[in-house]
Order: sequence, then C-alpha cells, then structure tokens
Amino acid sequence: MALHRILRFGQIAIVATCLTAPAAMYAAGDRSPSIDNRPLAARPDISASNLLDTTVANQFDQYLDDSFPLRDEAVKLNSFVARWLGDSTTDEVRIGRDGWLFLRSSTSQLCLDPPVDQDLAAAIDRVHNVFVHVDKQLVLAIAPDKASIFSDLYGSDRELDCMLAAADRLRTLDTSVPLVTAWEETRAAAALNEAAYRRLDTHWTSVGAAATARAIVDDIAPGLWQPEHIVEISQIDAAGDLSLLLGRQESEPEIISAADPAPGTTTTTPLMVVDRNGDTVEKRFSRSSRSTWSEAIGGTSLLLGDSFGFRLNLLVAPYFTEIDVVDGVSPHVLDVRPLVSAADLIIREQVQRDFAFDVLNRDLAAQFVIAFADKLERFGVEIVCTGGPCRAIPEAGAEVGDRYVIATLADGVQAANILINGSVRVLDLDEPAGGWFIPADREMIIEGDPALFTWSGTAVPLG
Repeated sequence: MALHRILRFGQIAIVATCLTAPAAMYAAGDRSPSIDNRPLAARPDISASNLLDTTVANQFDQYLDDSFPLRDEAVKLNSFVARWLGDSTTDEVRIGRDGWLFLRSSTSQLCLDPPVDQDLAAAIDRVHNVFVHVDKQLVLAIAPDKASIFSDLYGSDRELDCMLAAADRLRTLDTSVPLVTAWEETRAAAALNEAAYRRLDTHWTSVGAAATARAIVDDIAPGLWQPEHIVEISQIDAAGDLSLLLGRQESEPEIISAADPAPGTTTTTPLMVVDRNGDTVEKRFSRSSRSTWSEAIGGTSLLLGDSFGFRLNLLVAPYFTEIDVVDGVSPHVLDVRPLVSAADLIIREQVQRDFAFDVLNRDLAAQFVIAFADKLERFGVEIVCTGGPCRAIPEAGAEVGDRYVIATLADGVQAANILINGSVRVLDLDEPAGGWFIPADREMIIEGDPALFTWSGTAVPLG
C-alpha cells in the first residue's frame, strides 16, 4: 500500500511539473525557438475592443503554441517517435523510400490539360511579344521538381500523375519562346549519381543543376559548354529544409561544383542595388560576375532565379562577360527593375511547381511590362464606380495590341490588396505595382478600393 501511494504521489508530481514548469519558464521570459523551418507566430495586439474577437483569440492561441517553453523539445520528441514509426509529423513532408524526404505540395500543380496548356502558351507568347518590342533576348528555364526526377523513391505513383504529365507537356509546349528544360538529362545524371538532389532537402545539388545549366548555355551559345569545365570547389555539411520541417536537426554532405572554363578570368562581387529609400545596399543572395574570357557571352545579362537558381549561379555565370544573378523571379520588384531594363539578355529560372501558376495567375508578361514601362506605349485608364463593382476602362482609341492595366500604390499607401477579374495582387513598398492583361474589348472588374492606387495603361504593339 505504501509503495502504491509513493507511485501515485510520484505520478501526480510528474504531471504537476509538466504543467507548471513551462508556465513558470514562460512567466520568467523563456520562449521556445523555431526548429521546424518556419517563422513562429507573432504575439497579436490585444485591446479591450478586440478581446472577444475570435480571430485575435486564435492568433493568440497560435502564439502560445509556438512560443511556450519546451515546445522545441516536444517537437524533437514527437519527430523521433514518428521517425521510428516511419511516419511524418507534418502534411508538408512525405517520407519516401530509403529515408528520402519530399515536399508533398510540389505534386499539387496545374496539370496543363487543354485548354490550360493553350492558355499557358498564349501567356508565354505575350511575354515574347514584350521582348520583341523592347529588343531584348529572353531565356525561360524550368527546374525539375525533386519528385519528378526520383519518382521511384516518392512511394505513391498516384500523387505524381499530374506533375509528371505537366513535365512532359512543358517540354513540348508550342510557344514563341522554346522553354529550356532538362528533365531527361537530369534523370540520366541521377541514375549515375543519387546526389543529383539532396535526400533531406527540396533542392538539387550541383550535380542536378549542371544539366539545366548546360541547357541554358547551349540555348544561348551552342557548343560553348564543356563538361570538363566543371570543377569541385568545396564540400559542405548542409541542413535539410525538409528535415527541419519535421523538427529534426539533420544534415548531409554536399559537394559544391562550379564551371571554370577559363581559370582566373572570372570575378564575383556582391550585387548592390538601390532600395526604396534610395540607399545603395547589398541584395541578399545575389551576385555580380564579370569575365575577361575571350569566348564569354557578351553584352549585359541578368539571371532571375528562385531557390533552385542558387546552385545555377556558379555553373552559369562564368560563361558570361557581365551577368548579375538575382535571388527572385519577379522582374517588377522595385530594386530589380533597373537591372531588368538595362540587361540585353534575361534568363529566368523557376521550379516546375510554380512556373505555370506564376506565368498565368501573376501574369508574367505584365510583370515585364511594369519593368519596361519607359520603353512601351502608355494610354489612359478611367475608373468608373457607379451601379455596382468598379471598372477599369481603357481610353477610346488605345493602340491595338496587347494591353495591360497597371495599378500602383498611391502616395502614402504602405500596402494594399486589389482584385481584378478574379486575379489578386498584394502590393507593398517593395512590390508597389501590379499588372493585368486586357483581352480585346473587355473591361476590368475591380474589387477593392481603387482610390488606394494610381492607374495607367500600357500597350505592346503586336509583332
């Protein structure tokens, strides 16, 4: 009986400690760090006026869940148990075969069945028309998703049907700008070396990136790329972003390679841009490269890339006399516009899962129209808000061609949302303008407050 009481008191003490210790630590100012590769919820502002607001209450619940002491230890313990059971602690990560991790959302993308593929081709043709009019060269490169290269390790063919079909469709899409794709070449590299992509991460390695890098260079200057130009420069121990999503502190070795076609001719420096305050600052994860190699591709070039473009930098840049490599795919971002306007050649890389959505739903042609505004025709736009939703109406006699309505944040407005014909833009001081294509004889239906913006039109003559 005495032993039973001791065990019972011990059980109560453990439960009490688990309940009171974190609360005491929280009261003392202790907060749990983020260990699962996402920003923690911020503490919402609470006042007498919003005390009963369920949205604020839910935000505060999330804040407490994220910041409560010992949360990081609980996440690690949960991850350890899940790993032992071969399970995932988040819907975002799929546990594949042989310990490979995959981003589940990468398989959820536009299938590119008709007529979506036709709409995509037409949208890319409009991008091409912009470049023809401003007399610049464009290369659109698509990085293969990890699951489309290692589909055998993903573990569920049914989830991959749309992604794999879209990859095939992108390679044969009939557009004025042939897309640079290297799925088969990347799969061939992966068959020889599993290190083409990182086992615990979303991204490719230098081995996986090399096939697309070669395709980009060959598209611009056939025959310039040579496999023997690639050299290994370092080995790192890299944390896996998918592993972090699971709350695991795991890393894996990775060999970093670069192209070095003419040793000693390439110099690389941080890329300096002018920010919204007019200050010259270093742009994050962006670089300027200059080469004195006699065979390098001439002119001023710009590579816009997403996180996959990070590994392309060292493989592509040495082939160019002058190239800026920017972390970001959006040409209309305020500090990137001058680089876009000044470049003779623009290479834009984007991973497959985002490519079609960005071209269609965020209107890639309109993004370039904003960046090239000083080189294109302008026309007036009238905003009419009587008898229902507001409408944006181009002035009579606006030049025939591809027409775009441009909304720019009005003076003093820090950020605002605007919805036109079902397509939304979230604008702020870094991305202060959004654009929409106007099909012939169609008005634009506006949801939101048009007074938060200034309005203009831009026309791109056909041909």
